[in-house]
Amino acid sequence: MPDFPVQTPTPPPQTPVSPPQTPVSPPQARESPPQTPVSPPQAAEFPVPAAEFPVQAREFPVQAAEFPVQAAEFSVQAREFPVRAAEFSVQAREFPVRAAERAGRCAGLVLAAGAGRRFGRPKALVELDGEPLLRRAFRVLTEGGCDPVRVVLGAQAAEARTLLPDPSIAVYAEDWATGMGASLRAGLRALSRDSAPADAVLVHLVDLPGIDANVISRLRAFASPGVVARASYGGVPGHPVLLGRRWWTDIADSARGDRGARDWLATREDLLLVDCSDLGSGADVDTPSDLTT
Repeated sequence: MPDFPVQTPTPPPQTPVSPPQTPVSPPQARESPPQTPVSPPQAAEFPVPAAEFPVQAREFPVQAAEFPVQAAEFSVQAREFPVRAAEFSVQAREFPVRAAERAGRCAGLVLAAGAGRRFGRPKALVELDGEPLLRRAFRVLTEGGCDPVRVVLGAQAAEARTLLPDPSIAVYAEDWATGMGASLRAGLRALSRDSAPADAVLVHLVDLPGIDANVISRLRAFASPGVVARASYGGVPGHPVLLGRRWWTDIADSARGDRGARDWLATREDLLLVDCSDLGSGADVDTPSDLTT
């Protein structure tokens, strides 16, 4: 064989291949969203009316404030309207008639046991304008809203009893001759024995014909178990006297002689004077001439 080098064929040069020039569209998932506006889901409309409900809910406490019982049940809502609550307290002070409607139950007690020595006979039997003073005192308490009404008798009790519309309301004070204290004691103890005692009692004297139902109603507006009040005329304390049930036992135990409850009342710093000057004078009747003046 010839002695010469064998040349190995050189491979042809590798020409770089360019990628296809045709642009490739991006995947369909990356396509731009449609340009047509899409309405939001219908469910999104519900928050709008739902937002209106709290406004309506806040409107109800106004109505609740007008009804104290319901307002007490919605204490949170009631605190949201302090102005309305303040208005009610002012109205209560401006309308004493409404206060009387809310007052406690008030009994009436007529003290009519005296012999009427200066007058000449028991004043319970004396007539004014054709009406016995005893019957007049009972009527005034009844018309003024007192219930029940009891009448304490002593001198000539049998005759005086016939003047009452119901003899069973009479209370006899056996020791009536010792003074008004005995009558007051007998009356308060009789009222205390009632199955459902009143919250307070208005004590009225039989010899005060100038006191009418308007005076009784004004005093009765303050009736409560702890009240101590009396009418005043021109700044002078007088009758009737309003005594809360809480004090009946103390007053009955301390009533002595002809002073009744005066000594006990003198110790009370909480005594309330209710001006009745516009309704009368509160003058009593001691002699026959007092009936004509």
